[in-house]
Amino acid sequence: MFTGNKVVQMIGYTPESVKKIGVRLVESGETQELAFSARKLIIALARTILALQPKDPLLIYQAISSYSALYPLISDGQEFGFIEEVDTKVRDYLLSTRTGELAPAMGYLFAQQNLEKPFVADFSAILHENRGQAFPDLVALDTSGNASFIESKGSRDVRNKGKLREALLRSEAATDWTNLMASDFYALFISVTKSDKDAVSAIHYTHTANEAPTAEQDVRAVIYRHYATWFNLLGYTQEATSLTDGQPIELKKLKKTINLKKQTYYILDTSASLFFNTIKSWDDQFVGVRFAISAEVLDYLRGGAELLLPKTKHVSQLKREYDLFADGTLLVY
Repeated sequence: MFTGNKVVQMIGYTPESVKKIGVRLVESGETQELAFSARKLIIALARTILALQPKDPLLIYQAISSYSALYPLISDGQEFGFIEEVDTKVRDYLLSTRTGELAPAMGYLFAQQNLEKPFVADFSAILHENRGQAFPDLVALDTSGNASFIESKGSRDVRNKGKLREALLRSEAATDWTNLMASDFYALFISVTKSDKDAVSAIHYTHTANEAPTAEQDVRAVIYRHYATWFNLLGYTQEATSLTDGQPIELKKLKKTINLKKQTYYILDTSASLFFNTIKSWDDQFVGVRFAISAEVLDYLRGGAELLLPKTKHVSQLKREYDLFADGTLLVY
């Protein structure tokens, strides 16, 4: 089941070996691990689906559908992967769709925990104009406005150089379609294997730096859009709409707080959350969970000038009592 703490390998490759046809992939360093709780990946899965239209509550149904389909297919072991019997539980074309939905979710956590870029939005949010062109999945930002363009591919293949190469070229080409300047370009190939296979699931990735000169840029609207998915997920439709439209929120009358690592977090009422009210009918790991947001983040979303976030080292720690995201959102249980 889709529960517990998980790890997935991260294997980097040199961009030269990825781009050049007929050459074997060359690893760029030691294999690392991305650690996360099942709850974190579930939140990332839902938020990447909602990111397409963060103020549209109807996308909640798609998030519920995706998670409900994946829930019985994920192994309960620590190494992330599908159950051994997955081929007898779902047809290939449906499993391919669900694996594809996992890829941006993994990219979301990769950006926050590995790249230390806490704000993740759908790339369509920064397009000049959507003319049906192929563009990356995500744009990830830090508080200084440094941006990474991220294209992710998902498959049950152990490794796929062709898809990794395609993802990198798509990420690099995206500078023609937006005014937002990228610091670098990332390509991810997410391999999700069965738990009984010798090869384990992994994030295969490569990246290139943007050689063009960059300058300071205003990314408040993109950051607002990032948080809009959090509020939509929790049932705050009005706040999600305001943030998607680039407007600050009010959200007064928040009194209950949690103090964690010398930071104050406001507890949010999730009684109107369609997503969590629905999934709790079969997934008890969210029963009793409290959802919160950093007081500093809330001040910024109300129009404040500066955005302060929790330290990255606290984000990557796996704890039994809470899940802390790099963007200052929090689950306490």
